[in-house]
Amino acid sequence: MKKTLFAVSALLLALLTACSKPTGKPPVSSSAESESFPRETAPYTVADTTGVCPISTDTTGPDVTRPVDSSRPPVETTGPAPDTTGLPETDPAPVIRPPEETTAPPEETTAPPEETTAPPETTAEPPETTAEPQPESPFSFRSYGNGTCSVTGLKDKILTRPVIPEVSPAGDTVTSIEASAFAEQNMLRSVTIPATVTQIGEFAFLRCTGLECVTGAEGVVTVDTGAFMCCSALPAISLPQATELGASIFSGCTALSSVTLSQELTALPQSLFADCKALAAITLPDALTRIGNSAFQGAGLKSLTVPKNVKTVETYAFRLCSSLEEIAFAGAPETLGELCFESCTSLASFRLPEGALSLGRLSFMFCSSLKTVSLPDTLASVGDGCFSYCSALEEVRLPAGMTAIPDQLFASCSALRSVTLPETLTRIGKFAFFSSGLEAVALPAHCAALGESAFASCPALASVSAGAVSAVIGPSAFSGCSALAEVRFTGGAGAVESYAFSGCSALTTLLLGPDLLSIGDGAFSGCSALPAFFLPKTLTLPAYYTPPFTECSDTLALYSDKEEESPDWRAAFGAVGYGVSYDQFLALTQKTPQEPDPDPKPDPEPEPAETGEAAETGETEKTGE
Repeated sequence: MKKTLFAVSALLLALLTACSKPTGKPPVSSSAESESFPRETAPYTVADTTGVCPISTDTTGPDVTRPVDSSRPPVETTGPAPDTTGLPETDPAPVIRPPEETTAPPEETTAPPEETTAPPETTAEPPETTAEPQPESPFSFRSYGNGTCSVTGLKDKILTRPVIPEVSPAGDTVTSIEASAFAEQNMLRSVTIPATVTQIGEFAFLRCTGLECVTGAEGVVTVDTGAFMCCSALPAISLPQATELGASIFSGCTALSSVTLSQELTALPQSLFADCKALAAITLPDALTRIGNSAFQGAGLKSLTVPKNVKTVETYAFRLCSSLEEIAFAGAPETLGELCFESCTSLASFRLPEGALSLGRLSFMFCSSLKTVSLPDTLASVGDGCFSYCSALEEVRLPAGMTAIPDQLFASCSALRSVTLPETLTRIGKFAFFSSGLEAVALPAHCAALGESAFASCPALASVSAGAVSAVIGPSAFSGCSALAEVRFTGGAGAVESYAFSGCSALTTLLLGPDLLSIGDGAFSGCSALPAFFLPKTLTLPAYYTPPFTECSDTLALYSDKEEESPDWRAAFGAVGYGVSYDQFLALTQKTPQEPDPDPKPDPEPEPAETGEAAETGETEKTGE
């Protein structure tokens, strides 16, 4: 029995030794095995065991079999166990089994090391100087390198209510808004300007047609050209510190109705409020000395008081202010520029204080509602056409020191019935009263020249009288005055130029003195009612294209102090009564005409002459009667 047990033990030991010997093949690592035999695709296999001695299954002897590893899958074999008799014990072929490690990854690979799951303690909390990331500024800036900068625009063009910061992201103080920074951004509805901003650049908000509100501009000192030009929805703005203003800042702001200006402002620049249709009233600062070119052109002003320190109102200042009804001057401006009130069609009266020196050309042209005008005697200069086309103007008194009436001064003033001319007047310009409503004109004694068409086409003008100085009556001076009946130049006329009285169909009295030197083409053409005219011998006759008395009455009597007829006179005037002095002419034409007999009787036929006693008896009877 002992021998038998020993033999079985020896056999088992030999088998174990053979199974533990290396096969000559390199061991397969877990990674290699996983690559060669993936779990999903490579089934486990059983190696060929032919010639290998299996573990005995004889249960008759003592139980000395190797314990079974329950963690390994069982090896399945098919067919009868191979015959291992006579095989060498030193070269067994072990069964290849999948390694245990492939069933689960190594523990250390399933979870990272503890120190890698959390950041180091030093980075867990950011330092105090590193704040949370701030959103990017919607504005762009330009730094000046001295701690200040300007806003140059918006990065996000769709912002509607931007608030400009006091400090840029770089730490610079924002002191200005750069030129064209927000120009033509129609999405803007409001903008908030910080207190640090002192300057708004030119065209900064040009054509921001949706801009309705500007706040925070109270600290702005300088506003450059066109800063808010054509912001058509902007209703109000306050600039109480702005003393430096550029041109056209609010031009085209058609909704602007309220503006606050600095009390230190000394000048309103060019076109500042041009076309501000909603601006009905504004208070101008007392420090103001100048109202610039077109400052209020086309604005909606209804009334305005000009401060006392204003000395200059420039060209077009209030032009096209069609709603302006009243303007008052607290002081006396020295100069009112050209067209400064042109087409102020609602202005009814105008008074210029004493101390004013000049009115520019066309200052009140087309002021169709202007009825009364008061001009000071200090006014030394009045420009051409100053009151032309003032169709409602009724009466004017010109300054006492005026020496000349400018061209077209009252042209087409159809309601003008009376004008008081100063005694210092020496000349009346071209078209000065053309097509006016004058009814009578009394020219001062020293008025020596009437310009072209000075009184032409005045339909109501009935009489003209002149002083002691010989005058030159210009071309067409009274042409077309269809109601003119009487003209008396007591000082005479030196010359009557072409067509001076043409078309004066009602003219019956025309006395131009004994010293007339020349008569122009057609000077009296169409004076169909003229009964007589004196032609002094001093006349120099040109070669007429249109004879002076063309289309006059056939009964016109011409007289002259010329002793005898000459061919040129006959060609120019036809029949003339020669040898008649001017005084004789006056006696002939100035005697009072007798009233016509309503029942005229024919003259009795002359009786034959008597002779002898009968004739003497007849004379005695007449003497007794």
